[in-house]
This record gives sequence, C-alpha cells and structure tokens, in this order.
Amino acid sequence: MAAEVQVTELEQVYRAVHTLYNDSNSIPMSDKQAASSWLNDFQRSVKAWEIADQLLHKKMDLYSCYFGAHTLRTKIQGFFHELPLEAHLSLRDSLLQHIAAISSDTDHIIVTQLCLAVAHLILQASTWADPISHLLGTFGSDPSHWWPVVEILTLLPEEVHSRKLHLGENRRHQVNAQLESASPNVLNFLRQCLTVSLGNSAPPGVPTDLLKVSILKCFASWVTSNPDCFCNDRQGEVLRYAVENLRSGKAGQKIHTASTDCICAVIEVVPDIDASSNNNALELQSFQLNLYTSIISFEEAYHYSVAEEDQDKVMNYCRIFTEYGESMIPYMLRSWRDPHYSINIINYILICEGHHDYDVAELTFGFWYRLSEDLYHAHDESLNAVFRSFAQRLVVALYKHCQMEPDHEGPLTSSDEFYEFRRKASELVEDIMFIVNSQQAFQELGQLFIMENSWECKESALFLLYHVARSIDTRDSTVIGPIVEAVLNFTDWRHISLKISAIRFLGGMSAWLAKHPDDVLEKTMNFLVNSLPATECSSTAAAALQNVCQQCADHIAGRYINNLLTIVGQLDTYNVCNDAVVGLLKGVGHVVGTLPRDQLSQIIRQICWAQLHPLNQLCDTDASSPYQKGTKSDPTFWIDRLAALFRNTSVQNSRDGTMVEHPCKPAICEDVWPVISKVLNKYQADSRVMERVCRCVRYAVRCVGRHSHPFLEPLVMQLVALYGAHHHSCFLYLGSILVDEYGEDAQCVEGLLQMLAAFIPPTFAILNEPSGLRNHPDTVDDFFRLCTRFLQRCPIALLKSDILSTLVTYATQATQLDHREANMSVVKFLFDLVHAGRRHNDLACFAERKTLVRNTMMQHGPNLITMLIHGVIFQLPTYTIGDICELLYEIKEMMPKEYASWIENALKQLPENTPAGTQAATLTQLESFHKQATGARSPKELSRSLKDFCRLYR
Repeated sequence: MAAEVQVTELEQVYRAVHTLYNDSNSIPMSDKQAASSWLNDFQRSVKAWEIADQLLHKKMDLYSCYFGAHTLRTKIQGFFHELPLEAHLSLRDSLLQHIAAISSDTDHIIVTQLCLAVAHLILQASTWADPISHLLGTFGSDPSHWWPVVEILTLLPEEVHSRKLHLGENRRHQVNAQLESASPNVLNFLRQCLTVSLGNSAPPGVPTDLLKVSILKCFASWVTSNPDCFCNDRQGEVLRYAVENLRSGKAGQKIHTASTDCICAVIEVVPDIDASSNNNALELQSFQLNLYTSIISFEEAYHYSVAEEDQDKVMNYCRIFTEYGESMIPYMLRSWRDPHYSINIINYILICEGHHDYDVAELTFGFWYRLSEDLYHAHDESLNAVFRSFAQRLVVALYKHCQMEPDHEGPLTSSDEFYEFRRKASELVEDIMFIVNSQQAFQELGQLFIMENSWECKESALFLLYHVARSIDTRDSTVIGPIVEAVLNFTDWRHISLKISAIRFLGGMSAWLAKHPDDVLEKTMNFLVNSLPATECSSTAAAALQNVCQQCADHIAGRYINNLLTIVGQLDTYNVCNDAVVGLLKGVGHVVGTLPRDQLSQIIRQICWAQLHPLNQLCDTDASSPYQKGTKSDPTFWIDRLAALFRNTSVQNSRDGTMVEHPCKPAICEDVWPVISKVLNKYQADSRVMERVCRCVRYAVRCVGRHSHPFLEPLVMQLVALYGAHHHSCFLYLGSILVDEYGEDAQCVEGLLQMLAAFIPPTFAILNEPSGLRNHPDTVDDFFRLCTRFLQRCPIALLKSDILSTLVTYATQATQLDHREANMSVVKFLFDLVHAGRRHNDLACFAERKTLVRNTMMQHGPNLITMLIHGVIFQLPTYTIGDICELLYEIKEMMPKEYASWIENALKQLPENTPAGTQAATLTQLESFHKQATGARSPKELSRSLKDFCRLYR
C-alpha cells in the first residue's frame, strides 16, 4: 500500500490541503472553495487509496495527516468495492502500521479517523479471519498501543449497525457472531487495561486517563452486544470501577460521564437479560438488586454535586435515575398489590425534579412519558392509585419550574428556551392527568392562583390550568365555576404574561362555557373582546374568542350575534394583528353557520364585502406598485380572512335533506369570484399570492359545493392559462379540488379532462429537466393528486383516455423520488389505478373498468414491479415501504399469476453482492421472499417481509 506514486500528484494534494486549511487571510475564499471541491473529487478517485496511505506515512503536517486518515476512512466506508479481494490484507497491514505509530501526542481527530477505518475494514473484509484476536495478539502485550485498540473495539458494536456501510443482513449476522464469540477475550483485555491504568506499572507515555475513559466507553459499547457476558462478569472490575467513580463523585468530568454511559448501558440491557431463557433466575435477581443498590447509593454524591454547582455531574446522576426508572417500568407495573422495589427510584427522580434548574427536570420527562403511556394502556385504576402521589408531586414541581423570572419583561416568545420547556412541561401535565385526578389538580392550581401574591406564581398556575382544563368534567360547576369567576374578577394585571395566560385559560374553558352559558359566557366574551386592542394580547384573545365561538356557537348566535358583528366590523380600528383577525373570523364562521338562511346570506355578504372592497382597490391600483408583506397593501392580508370565513362556515341541509340554494352562494359567486379573478390576473407571477388565492377558492368551493357551478368554467380556463405561463403547482392542487367536487357530474367530466390534458405539457416539461422530479416535488405531489381524483370520481373517463399510458409511465419513474409527500401521492395514484379494477364490483361499469385496468397493468406492470422492489431496497427510505406494499398487495389481489411472475423477474435483476462485496441474498433467501411476497395475506404481512428482505442489501 505504501508504494510510491508520482510526486506531482502528491504535491498537488498537499497544495490543495494547505489552501483549504490555511487560516491566512491572504488566501481568497474562492480558492478555498475550489480546493475543497477538488479534494472531494479526488477522494472519489481510485488513486486516492495510495496517496492517502502515503500522506500518513510521510507525516508532513497535521492537516495532511488528517486528510489522509479521513480519505482512507471515506474510501473504506463508501468505496470498498473498488479494491480487489487480494488487496484487502495489504490494506489491513498498512492500516495496522498507522495504528502502531499512534502515540499520546497524536491528534485525537486523526486517531478517530484511523480507528474508524480499521473498524470498517473489519466489518467489511470477510478475508480478515478472526480480526479481534489478530488485533489483541498484535497489540495486546504493549500498553503504548492499548488506547487506539480500545477505540477500535469500541466502534465495532456501534458501526455494525451503520446503514452507511451497506453490510447486508447476512454479513451483519456473521459479524455479530464474531463479536459474541470474542466477548470473553475483549472483557479480559479491558480488565488488563484497567488494572495497568489504575496501578503504578503503566510505562511512560501511556495516556492512562484517556485509556480509563476509553475502557469505560468500550465496556458500554460491548455490553449491548453481549449483555450476558458483560453483566454476568463475576469479577466485574470495570463495572465496579464505574460505580465507585459515581458513588464518590470526585472523578474528573470525562471519567464521570464515561462511568455514567457505562451504567446506563447496563441499565438498558437489564430487560433483555431478563427476557433471555439462558439466565439463572437467582443470579439475575441478585444482579438486578445489586444494580439498584448501587444506583440509590449515588444520592449523596448527587447532593454534593448540587452543592458544588457541578451541573454536568448533576445531569449525569439525573440521567442514571431516569433511565433506570424507565427500564424498570415493566417491573413496576406487574402488580399493584406487591409493588416492585424499583418503584422507589421515582423518589430519586422527584429529587431531581426539585433541582432549581429546569434543564435537570426536563431530563426526567422521558420516564414520565413512558410511565403514563404504559399506565394508560394498562387501564387499571388500582395501578393508577399506586403512582398517584408521585404524579401529584410532579405537578407541584412543574408548577414551580414553569414560573417565570420576577424581573422578566414582556411575554415569552417561541425562540426562548424556557418557552420550549414550558411547552413540554404542559404536554406532560396533560399526559398524567388521568393518574392525578384532573378535578383535584384543577382545584389546587386554582387555589394557587387565588392565594399566591406574586404575578409569576399566579401566571404559572393559570398556564397549567389551561392544560388541566382539557381533562376536566365539563358538567361540574362547584369546582370550576368559582375559579373561572376569580379570573374574570381579577384586575391586577401587573404583567402582560399574566394577562395572556388568563386569556388562554378562558379560551380553554370554552367547552365548559357551552355547558354553563348562563353563568359567565357574556362576561367571558366581554373580557376577551376588551383584550383585543392590546397588541401583545390580541392574537391570544382572538384565538380564545375563536374557541368560545366554536363551542358556544348556538348560544352566541341567539344572544350576542349583533355584538359579535360589531366587533368584526371594528377590528381594523383596533391595533390587532391580522393573524388574530383571521383567528376570530374562524370563530365567526362557526357562529353564522347556525343562523337562519336568509339572515346568514346577508351577514356573509356583509363580512365578505368588508374584505373585498380593499382587495378590489388593490387590483385597481398601478400593476407595478409593490406591496409590503403583512400589511393592508398585501393582497393575502384580505384573502386569508376570506379563506378562514369560508373554511369554518358550515351550513346544515334542510330537514328533508335538500338545499335549494346555498345561502353563501350569492356572496361567493357574485361578490367574491369577480374580485378573486382580478387578483389571479394581477398577481399571477407571485407564487405566494397564488397559493393563498387557491387556498381561498378551495374553501369557497368546499363551502358551497356544486353551488359554485356558475364560476367553474371561467375558473378552469383561467387556471389553465395561468399554469401554462407560470407553472405554480397550487393550480394543480386547486384543479384536484374541482375534480373532487364535480368529477361525478357527467356534464363536467369532459371539461375537467381537458383541463388535465392542458396541464400535462407544462408539467412534464418541468419534470423532464435534469433532476426535474427531485427539484419539483410539489409539482409531482399536486399533479398526481389531481390524477388520483379522476380515478376516484370518474375512473372510466381517465382509464379510456389517451393520456393514461403517459401518466403511468411518469408515475413509475416518480416512485423513485425520495420525498415523503410526493412519493405518497404517486403511489396513491398507482394504487387507485389498480383498485379501480376491483372496487364497486356491483356496478354496471365494473367489467369495463376491470378490463381497462388489466390492459394497462399488462403493459406497465413488469417495469413498475421492478422499479418498486429495487427502489425500496436501494433508494427509498424505509417509511415508503408501507404505502408501496399496499400497492403491491393490490396488484397481487387483482392479478396473482402475473404478479408472481413480475416479482420473480424483479428478483432476478438484483445484484448478487452488497456494495461491500459480500453476498447479499442467497438463492434460498430469494426463493423465501418470493414465497412470502406471493403468499402474503395482508399488506402489513407483505411489508414485514419486504423490510426483512431489504436488510439483506443494506
């Protein structure tokens, strides 16, 4: 591997590395970028293997050594297939020479890259027989080499599961077997290393502290690979060393953290050891009890770390208590009559909850999430009672942690870390309410609001009350009523955050207000309306009003509709942000939807025209005049209001189930459409405005359904013209809405098909560009959603059209697109295409549909199946498998014989080896998968089989 190559090539690499890493300002940034690009290309070349090796042997400087190590690691990880089989052992020998040259002075980054390179070579090179024994035999007797060897050993159990290596499941099984077999030797080696590093016999130059950290990390890595061997170690030097470090609390930070990782790794595998049938029950129980005893013995060290304000160590202890508690939850839930001793760990977790820093408390949330989820599924009130006192203490602790600083100015913002903590804390409170008893928690927090004097305590109580309110029994008035009254009667709003939390709380009480409208509904409405003009409160007040309007629509329509309309009419005179207005109009939509039809029609036109008048004026101004986003000169300012109103205005049919004319039709067809059409024309080049207009039209059409027919034809014509000019994908999406509404109307089908045909040339022109599918996922998504709507609403029309074959061809190519929404839409289109030949088999058109689908699949099925199978194995993320298996199963059910043949053909085209050069799937495994794929009884069964099969190549 160390053979000389042309000096000029080596010098060229040196110059590029020097240019890239030199800190001198004399080198232009463009030169650095060019050097980076050149080096990236060089790393992909075959000659990079030899030059990287030479860089490491020559040791000219730090940067060239790092680049050489990084290049070798990169080549082994991603380009191992470039090396012929006979070069593997020479590469091994060269790498081991570099490992032997490592000393305590070698830069850690270089050591990491070299150790990764060796680890990746061990995992991929099946020609390296018994590599771990080889490593230990080569370096195990010389302490000066132990550090990199331990680092390599640490990486092996971690990297064996790396998908970047593409080992394949067969090779992965081989490596795991090697690791399990080598575990006793590795454990003995770690004991030897620890004994020397703790004693005074270590030779000069051995980095003992560094070695101790590496030993602990290596133990933690291997314990997950072979828990029986490492946890049942009778001597237990390494584990005992970790426990002693944590019990004393005096170890350095790196050793303390490594000891924590070691204990947490053991904690993680305890349930796995219990599940194994190969373990002696008494030995296991003894080990578990010793582990528990060790962990609770850390309490004194925890308090010492708190007193010393050593935050890192405090977090380490909290992590141990929390992870131990989480792993023992199955034991805790086994019986409420005789609780497991490990339940006591919750007291230690709650001690951490009491720490003044909310970061410590947040570290425990994983335990509480898991506990509440498992208790919820257990559905056992007796078990809930066991944990009730713990959950109650948690609520009190979170109430304290959610208190803002007394000198904090203004409301919290979403960019504030404390804002995020409170969000998580409030979610946790909601999760545990079924354990605590929500009525009791509501009462206690309400009393804290009433009794506490400081604003931050009152605010925290109100903040949590809002979340507790989601779980209360809304029929109750004795507990809830007085607290709602107390908030409404409170006047000392000394801090804006207190007022905001009160507004949110009242909005959250909307379901209760609907059950008790005579008590405080009017007072609540007045409170919220009076809060609208305050800039910092306006959005929250509008959202609260929206909730109240939605829940109490009937009561408000009967008593307060005039007041509500007055408020809406005056909104633009208040200092209210537009998001708040949009939110309020959502609530107004719910209210007006309950009005009598004649009154509703008049009010809707009134509200719409208030938004249409300024929008129309914008359209009549100079076309070149710019607008400022979020202001009244922005057309979306008014369009979003209309969209909110239409989306939330739901009108019930008459008692006989008919509706002669939708009461919103005059407003939408006569008032809104002409102005919207003008907006489409004026702002047609602005994708942002077009998206919002299409969204508005979508909700308008959904609101009145087929009563929007008067503007259907001009809308379609305008969409086709504008899409041809500007290719905004939102026009495709709006087209799918129109097909959904009118696709079953025989008079409209031909026109809608013409719309689709007109959309195809500009769409395919975009997608045919280089990387067109990848660069335009929104277009792919919206286009195939449109095609799917045709299959759902008027399948015969599309199945008989000349464009279907082209659509299926493009869809087959698009199944390889790694974009969640776009891929889902493509696969959904293909699924509905096949499903069209199976669904509604009682209709007269079924035979024709089935024949048309079969003919299409006979043409495209073989290539489609091959693309799907190869795509999920080599290109697509795992989350796509579920949808793809729904499609495969549908094909199987419709055309079982052809499907079996197509699957067989797809499997024959798979490569024999993985990119690492090892055998991917054996003939037996290929035959097994074919049998599973053709015999699956459900899409889920097929999905499980395909996921397992994919692992053979990954």
